[in-house]
Amino acid sequence: MYLRSVRDIQPDDRILTLDMPSRKAVMVFAVPESIYSGLTALNKNVRFYPTAYMLIDRISSITDNNRLLVSFTEGMLHIAAAERDRLLFANSFPAGDIATAEYFIFSVTKEVMFNPEHTCLHIFGKVSDKVRDELCKYFARLAFIS
Repeated sequence: MYLRSVRDIQPDDRILTLDMPSRKAVMVFAVPESIYSGLTALNKNVRFYPTAYMLIDRISSITDNNRLLVSFTEGMLHIAAAERDRLLFANSFPAGDIATAEYFIFSVTKEVMFNPEHTCLHIFGKVSDKVRDELCKYFARLAFIS
């Protein structure tokens, strides 16, 4: 399976999908089996939504032509990039420190061919002043959304 080739999937992880018809895409992601079975035991109709799904939803509310949206949660960086109506990139990466997060942010920025000097980096959620100050060095501006 493709997901196993690009992610470290544990043998007991449950592979799930979410249709995204408005983006003409399907999101594939893994949930630890213990979490999946625990929640589905409580509610058979439970739905799982990874952070990247929420970013894809939120990125459509940004009016910039080139949109780059990131979120930092518990040692993970979630990132989505879009140009006009077209989703170009969405993924999550382990990033326990700002240097690692910057590596992935700039890798994605390069892959989607955005120029950081002319791109606003949108941040979903809160980041420390240190992270904000570090990212301000490279992007035209930062904007925080909720």
